[in-house]
Order: sequence, then structure tokens, then C-alpha cells
Amino acid sequence: MSLTRSPLGRLTIAAGVVALINSGAAVAVALPSSSSPSTMTAASAASSSAAAATSAPKTSKIPSLVNQRVAEVRAATGGGHRLTPAKQKAVSDLLLRVDATGALDLEIHALGTLTGKERADLRRLGVSVLNASDQWVKPAKVKALPSAGVLRALVPYDRVDAVAALGWVAAIRPTEILPADAGSFLSEGVPLHRADDAQAIGLDGGGVDVGVISDGVSAIAAAQSLGDLPAGVNVLDAGSGDEGTAMLEIVHDMAPGAGLLFHGTGGGVAAHVSAQNDLVTAGADIVTEDIPFDSEPAFQKGLAATNGEILGASGVWVSSSSGNLNSTHAPRVVATGTGNGPDNQAPGGCGVAPTNTVAFNGADTTFDVSVNPGATIGATLQWSEPRAIFPTAGAGGFTNLDLYILNAAATSCLASSTGAQGGGAGDTIEQATWTNGGASAVTVKLAVNNTGSTGAKGTPTLDLRWRGAGAIDATGSGGSLNPDSNYTDFATSAGAVNGGADQNPTTTPLEGYSGQGPVSLVSTTVCSASYPCPASAPPGSNQSVPGGGGRTAIAPTYAAADGVSVSGAGGFGSGSCPAATQGDCRFFGTSAATPSSAGVAALVLDASGGPGSLTPSALTAVMTANATDRGVPGTDNAFGAGVLDAFSAATARADLSVTKDCLPNGDALAGVLNPCSITVTNSGPAIARAVTLSDVITSSTGFTVATSSAGCAAPAGTQTGSATATCALGDLAANSSVTVVISERSDEPQDLADTAKVTSGTIDPNPSDNSSGDTLHIIGRADVGIVKTAPAAATAGGQITWTSTVSNAGPSTATAVVVRDVLPAAVTVGSVTGSGGATCTAGVPGNAALPTTCSFGTVASGASRTMTVVATIDPGFIGSLHNDAVVSTDTYDDNGANDTATVTTTVEASADLQVTTVDSPDPVLAGRPLTYTLTVRNNGPSTAKDVSLVDVLPGAVDFASVAVTSGAGTCVHVTIPVDPPEHQVECLLGTLAPGAGPTTVVIQTVVKPATPAGSISDSATVDSSTDDPSSGNDTASATTTVGTQADLRMALTSDKDVYKASATIVYTATVTNAGPSDAAAPTVTIALPDIKAAVYVFDTGACTKAGQTLTCVRPTSLAAGGAWSFNVHLLVKGNKGVVTTSAKVASATSDPDLSNNSTTRTVKIGK
Repeated sequence: MSLTRSPLGRLTIAAGVVALINSGAAVAVALPSSSSPSTMTAASAASSSAAAATSAPKTSKIPSLVNQRVAEVRAATGGGHRLTPAKQKAVSDLLLRVDATGALDLEIHALGTLTGKERADLRRLGVSVLNASDQWVKPAKVKALPSAGVLRALVPYDRVDAVAALGWVAAIRPTEILPADAGSFLSEGVPLHRADDAQAIGLDGGGVDVGVISDGVSAIAAAQSLGDLPAGVNVLDAGSGDEGTAMLEIVHDMAPGAGLLFHGTGGGVAAHVSAQNDLVTAGADIVTEDIPFDSEPAFQKGLAATNGEILGASGVWVSSSSGNLNSTHAPRVVATGTGNGPDNQAPGGCGVAPTNTVAFNGADTTFDVSVNPGATIGATLQWSEPRAIFPTAGAGGFTNLDLYILNAAATSCLASSTGAQGGGAGDTIEQATWTNGGASAVTVKLAVNNTGSTGAKGTPTLDLRWRGAGAIDATGSGGSLNPDSNYTDFATSAGAVNGGADQNPTTTPLEGYSGQGPVSLVSTTVCSASYPCPASAPPGSNQSVPGGGGRTAIAPTYAAADGVSVSGAGGFGSGSCPAATQGDCRFFGTSAATPSSAGVAALVLDASGGPGSLTPSALTAVMTANATDRGVPGTDNAFGAGVLDAFSAATARADLSVTKDCLPNGDALAGVLNPCSITVTNSGPAIARAVTLSDVITSSTGFTVATSSAGCAAPAGTQTGSATATCALGDLAANSSVTVVISERSDEPQDLADTAKVTSGTIDPNPSDNSSGDTLHIIGRADVGIVKTAPAAATAGGQITWTSTVSNAGPSTATAVVVRDVLPAAVTVGSVTGSGGATCTAGVPGNAALPTTCSFGTVASGASRTMTVVATIDPGFIGSLHNDAVVSTDTYDDNGANDTATVTTTVEASADLQVTTVDSPDPVLAGRPLTYTLTVRNNGPSTAKDVSLVDVLPGAVDFASVAVTSGAGTCVHVTIPVDPPEHQVECLLGTLAPGAGPTTVVIQTVVKPATPAGSISDSATVDSSTDDPSSGNDTASATTTVGTQADLRMALTSDKDVYKASATIVYTATVTNAGPSDAAAPTVTIALPDIKAAVYVFDTGACTKAGQTLTCVRPTSLAAGGAWSFNVHLLVKGNKGVVTTSAKVASATSDPDLSNNSTTRTVKIGK
């Protein structure tokens, strides 16, 4: 059954505020003006998408509907600021009101909370603020109000753009003043919900205060005079109208002893939140309200829903109407464009042409509705991308959807809303209105166009709902719940069943208009950091990303009665109102269901011990557990938990208790699941309905929870701080019990404090035993292991590097991790280093009591550290080096098998021997001494053993002596019996350490005098029994330049000094070679006396005579130290007196002294 009163029947705002009038028959709303934020031209779906992919559309804080209305008001005023009543009525409708001055009733949403600057800015622009979030009063029991800034204001039409230009403004929205979701007269909900049975046993809600929010209680005195309301109702704000009066009557009928409070709301979400908080401040334990807000976020938890949840979390039970739009709600579909116009038409007059419309039912791209004569349809489109208002003030969408109201043929636009969205900017809502000014009902079509997207990571789901028109096409129940009732945690929502028609809870029908769930909180695309975000942003910067899975909850929470009898005070209701008899005037709508549920809540709270005896969540659990299940088995999105049963909820008692035992009782090892057995017992007397066990584990660091018990669920992954495992145990019979096992694991040492608590939908007369705790004392466990690496082979005297890798296989962090490395004795430590800031100390090689250590402190599970030891192997060591290391930790390690590591390296010797030989002097003269100095060095790295040196002397020298002048060794001269014999010096130098002082061998020789000029070479070779890696320097030679020099001396004697006349003189020519070299073929030249009487006779020197000159050539060299003599016989005839003969010697061999190379002999002949 639909509401019979006009949806625009109550538009008067709070007293003292300018009156806003109803809309009536008028012409269609104007199309978007030049100031509309729509900027895209849709030549085709493809071109629209392409354009959107390259650049974001120009977005605006001002909705199309507001821009359109500004243009209408400007035209109606003719540029002035007054409207006639007729014109004022023409430019106002159910979505947007305009006062007589041409000011628009708007909600201005701020980017943050209000500071006072905002009001000053608005005053300067001539804006009148009606109410705002800075006026909210925080109830004492509430920790914090929603962090939001919103103002309801009357904005002059020519100041709207200026307001939008203010930097703190996130979005501008029309103020919603929608019709609420609607003794001698008794509500039929009383028998339906068995409130009469509860009252019969003395329950009446006494001590419980119920606060009601609705339009008003103008005729409350009439209801009080009839006895339908008590005299002591606390009216905080009377509002206007009497839906509030009817709601109070229902509460009073259900719980006649409950205290009653009322707060009217003049419109807008800011005033609504104020009303909620004011009621709580005034003492309300329960708040029930029926004010819908179609423009609150459909896919987010908006301001109204958030505040309701806050009150619920603060101890106030909250019930909201689920809404009356189930029959005026299109199916929620993914907003995928079909590439076609609406019904394949190209409607005219649309400004932005719809060429990529979305299909609702099958392939139908329009939704047909019927608008009665004089009625106004107000349509609201939202989609699953961030809104620009709370809770994401300043954000926006990525998909540009537009809303159209078309004529029945889809050939002409009657109204449209084409705001721009893209790149995380532009509010994701479009609203359009159209009034049927004709005399008969008109079919119009609603169409949604996907104009394009910028940065969207998926196609969003749309939500399309409307008021003021009946559906022709098939509607969609899913998500038709009022957006302001998007509750998921503490607050509740009420669906409506027709209690006036049927008081049997198993058969009473669900109202067709009753809003249905689920609540779907999801954003298909979001900005990764802040809004807006460029579609082309590189990875890692602020860019659009998928919004994740979101959250879904069943709604409504339960079903309660509507269609019930009320007094009809003030003319409110359906039928004959005010009523004369029971049933004349009835109250339909979920607005009647929510006070019915509030009455049930008051009775149950009364039965449980009054306010504070049950938390709002526990109270809801009791009510829902005892509800009569309807629809599909279990909780569903139509009836919720079912039709409420006040008597069962209030009277059933089940004494539940819980015990808990976590094993082991002593220390529990980290890294394993430790079971906690939890037993829930129902001592009766009644069945415990909907038993729920919550097991809260608290810790100082991370842990995991697991369970395989039926009905139990544990949060997945690592938990931090606290986590709750829950078990839905169903109904538990009296005197029975159930045991579940929740297992807990911590990888780090800590205490896991574990508290299990059981609740049910049945009131527990003894809640003191409903919780039980135990503690698991977790000790750390770290499987620390060590692996050591080193080269398989190394060289004595060289470096060796040992690397020990310590790893922690967990599960816990290992503390005080130390590696102790016992190095072999045959090394000298060079350096010890450790990664991760380790502190390392070199020990004493070979001493197990003084190992080389590295302390690493803590090593996380899965982490590793390295210890590097660099040492030098003793140069004389040959064999196997064994290195043993052990790792330890203060954390318990149950695997000692990998705590030690040994590595063996085979060490071999390698000595790079080097020999050099130096000759001195160089050059040297044949016949002179020649010294060879041989130097032998061991360049290492190893000690060289059995070092021998062989020096092959050149054949042109004679060995003189050999001596080891540095180092140690013995040398001998050896003649090799070959032809010609070879001479060499052989030395045994023993062991030679690397880098030690060289061994020097000095060999003395003499160059043989007969050695011709030229060069001679000496060659030395060193050898060892130790491998030599570089043989290139094992041999050395010295080449000596040999020169020759012979000091020849000439002597000439005769056998007598005085001779007789005509005697023969016998000369003796003697050549001696004083060396040092042999003289090559000496030549003696003798000048005979140049006289005729002198007659050459002969010589013994094989001389040749030429004139008076004898030339005598020795055929062989004259050895150094040797002499050559021969005779010359000369006959001198007559008595010649003094006879002089001279001689000189020469040789090809250099002679250092020519002064003794000639001589003269004088003798006397005769008297």
C-alpha cells in the first residue's frame, strides 16, 4: 500500500527560518545551462570513451540540478531578488527548494571540520546559514562525533558560483527534506510482536527512554488528550507535521512505561545528526528515526549512517527505517554502456547526447515509470565510486555517468543531469526532476549514459532510485535500502510487515515498498594517495587503483509492523484521520516499523535490567535471535532476522557459562598451534538462541589464530594487538554443552591473553560466568643453523677466507646469537668481520678455549648473518686445515644438528724462488779477476725446502773461490768431465723462508788471459723440492764484456859489449808480456846499423829483412807472463867503432804502456 498523503506535504523548516513551499503543476525543468559542469560532447560512445581516456572532463562542485535551478530563478526574477508566490512554487520541487528571495536551500560540504572561517566567508557572500555541524553537541557517552563539516544554508542564486569557488568547499548539494518513510487507538503491532504478552507479565519499558526523530509533533496535545500519548513527552524541537506524533504513539502502545522524547528535523543531514545527538544528550537510551536521505552515499557509510553507528557503539540502541523505495528502485547493474542511445533513439534537446546508455533489464536501455498529473518525479543516480562529500570529502569519480528523463518515445529530453566526473574528481551523483503539468498520467523513461571514463580501474555498479512516480518496468530490490541506513556494525534498520492486515508473525506480509539490502560498501576505483589523481601518473606516484573487495552486510536487521492504527492527530495517516474508531486511520511505511522495533527494544531492555544491562549489540542479538524467521531460512535482505517477538525475547532465560583451557599449561613453544578448548554450557532453563562465542586474543606482537570447529571462524593471516575468533553455535538446548577448539600460534615469545565470551539471543540471568580467560606463555624457538665455506685447497703462506653463514629458520627471533670459530693453529688471524653490525673478536688459533667470535645480537626469523675470517696460513705448513665453528643463541633451539659446521682445506706449498746474478767488474780484462754475486730470494708464499743453486761458469774463467756471504748454505766447485770440461758451482741452501733475508753466494773467478775480447756469460739456476708457481725467475745470467790488454816489454842484448874488428855480434831480442792478457802475435822490428860494413848473417826469429830492418812476427800469442826470445847474427867488418841497433815490439792487443815497447843496444867494434 502506498502513502496517500502528498510526498511534499510538509516542507516548512524549523521555526524562525524562511518557509519553503510545495511544488505543484509546472512546466518541465529547464535543460542544462551554459554554466552546467557538463563538458563532453557525445558524438558516439566510441568517441566519448576515447576522449575520456585522453583527458579528464571538467568537473564542478555544483550539481547540474543546482545550475539548472539557478538559471530558472534568474529568468523568473528577471535579474532581481524577489519571486512571486507562483514563480516561487514553479522553481521549487521535492529535490530543491527556493525561497521568495531567490535563495536556494543547499547543503555546503567542507573538506574538513568547520573552524569559523567558513561562516564568515558565507556571510560576506550574503549567504544565510540555517544550521551546521559546528553546532553539534557531543553527548557525554559518545567519545567522538564524525569528523565532518557541513552547513545548510540559503544561498542567493547569483552567489552559488562564488560559494563553490571557496577553497574549503568540497561539494554543494540540494538540502534534502524528503517525506518520512511513512489511547483509544492501539497499534496492531502490539499483538503481532507479542508486546501484549510481555505487558501482561509486568514489562512496560519502564526506566527506558526512547527518542523519536521525524518531521514533527504539531498535534501532540490532541493525541495526549485522547490518551494515546502520556503528558510527559520531552519535545526538544516540535518540527512541523504529525508523523512524529504517530511514531510516539506506536512506541507508547508497545512500551507504555517508557519515557518519550522527540526532536523534529528541519531538513538536511547536519540537522539530522544534531537531532540524534541532542536526544542522546537529553537521556535517550533508544533512538528511532524515519528521515530518508537519498543523496547520502549509496556505496559508502555517509554522515547520517556513521553517526548512527557511533551512537550504537556508545551504548545507544538506534533503529532507522529501511525506506519505502523498494518499489521505486531500478535493478543495480554494472554501468557498462551498450554503445546505443536510449531504446536506440537519438533524443533531442539533451545538450550532452546519450549515445552509450546502460541496460537495466536485459537489453532494455531505459526504465519506464508513470508520473501522475501534477506529480513531480525526482530521480537520484549514484555509482560505486567515491563521493565528494563525507566520508571522502573532496574526492570524486572516474566514470562519467549522466542521468536523463525522457519522453515515452525516448525522442526528447524532459530533464537531465550531466555533471562531469573523471580522474578522481566530480561528485558521483546525478539528480533530475520533472513535473507532469498535464491532466493525465504520463509515461517517462529514465536513462543512464556512460559518457566515458578517466582512470577507472573497473566499471562501477549504479544505483538508481526515484520518488513521485510508479514503476512500469521490473524493479530491483537489491540495495533499495535508504542510503542513510547503510549500517554494518552497531545501529539497526527496520523493514515493514503489514501488521494491520495480519497479526500472525508467520504470515504477516512484507510491504512491497519496504527497502531491502544488502548494504554494499565498495569503491570500484580509488586514488592511491590523494584526490584527484591523474590517469597517466607513473607507478609509485598518486594514481588510480582498484578499490578492493569492499564490505557487504545483510539489511534490514529485522521486520516490524506498519499499517497499524494511530489516532491520526493533526490529520496524519491513511484512511479517515483523525480516527473515530480503531482502524480508521492507519500508519503505513517503514516509518511505522522503526518505532515498533523501538518498543520491542524497550521491553527487552526493561526485562534484562534496564539501561546498561545489555549493550546495543547484545540487545539486537536478543531481539533478532527470538524473531520469527521469514523468507528464506536464516537472515535475508527482505525480512532481516524475521518478525520481532517481544515476549520471547524478554522472557526466555538461559544461563550460559564458558570455561577455557589452553594447553600446554607450562611453557608453550613458538611456531606451533597451541589448542585452547572452550566449552559453552547452557544451564537453562530455556534454549539459548543464536549462541555466539567470541574469543579475543591480545598480544604484544604478531600471532595467528586457527580453528576447524564447526561454526567457528578465525581471522586469516598475522594479527597484531588483538584478534577475535567467533563461533556461531546456533541454538543450545538447556543442560547441554558444546566444545570448540581455537588454536593460537605465536612465532615470538610473548603471553597470549585469551578471553572467551559467550552471548546469545536469550537473556542470561547470570552473566558473571559468561567469560573465561587463560594465558598461553609462549617461549621463543629459533632453529639457528650455521654453514661454513672455505676453499678446498689453499697455499701455505697464503691467505684463506672462512665464511660462516648463520641463518634463523625461525619461527622466533633469535637473541644473543654468537658464532664461536676455533681456528687451526697453523694460521695467523688477519681480520674478523660480521654483517648486521656484529661485534667480532679474534681469538687464538689452535686454542679451543679462546675461539674467534662474532656476536650478532638478534636475528629475525628468515634472516641470516655472515661471519668472515681472513687468515694467513703458516708458510711452512702442509697438510689439512680443519676449522670448526658453532653457533649459539639464548633462544631455545630444538634442532642442534645444524648448530656446528666443519670445513677442511688441503694446504700445499708453493714457493716462488728467485735468483739474480751480478758480475763485477763489467767490463773486465782478460786475465783479471771476475766476481759473480748470486742472490737467492723466496717470494713465497710458502717455505722453500731443499733449495739448491747451480751456477754454470763461463769457459773463459778460472774458478777461484766461492763463499756464502749471507744466509746459510754450502757450495762446491765441480768440474764436469766433458770436452771441453765445464765448470760450475753447486750450492745447497737448505730451507728458505718466504720474505726472509736473501741468501748471497759470491763466486770469485779469473778471466783467462787468453780470452779474446768479446763477452762471456754466467748462468745461475735455483731449484727446490717445493713447487714453484713461477719458473721464469728461477734462472738468471750475467753477461760480461771482456777486453784484452797486454803490457809488452822489449829487451835487446848482445853477447859482448866490445868486439874485435870484423867480429860477429849476436843480439838476443827478448819480448816479455806483463799481461794481463795474452798478446796476439807480437811483432818485433829491429833496425840494424845503417852501415855498409854491417852484414846480416841470420836470425832465429823467423824474421824477414827489408833493407836494414828485420821484422820478426811470432806466429802465436804471447801468454801473459811469458817471454819470446830469438837471436840475430850481424857481421861487422873492419873496425867501425860504436855500433847501435834498436828494437821495438807491437801487437794487435792493446798495450797499456808503450814506453817499454822499444830499446836500443850500442856496442863497440875494434879499438
